[in-house]
Amino acid sequence: MNKIPTAQEFLEERATPPYAFLCENIIEFAKLHVEAALKEADVKGSEFMSGGANYEEYQQAVLNSYPLENIK
Repeated sequence: MNKIPTAQEFLEERATPPYAFLCENIIEFAKLHVEAALKEADVKGSEFMSGGANYEEYQQAVLNSYPLENIK
């Protein structure tokens, strides 16, 4: 599995210092989206499983439950 950079590593690679004040905000932003994505995946997965879906349908429902377009 590929290593996902931390917020600090991400900013160090892409932003010019000082970037420290951005770190806390970008971490909070990411947490909000991860939490929302996990909740939506749980809902979508539960809906598919209660409808008798197979594993592949369940997996696609979970993977597609939170569009990347939500992260702006």
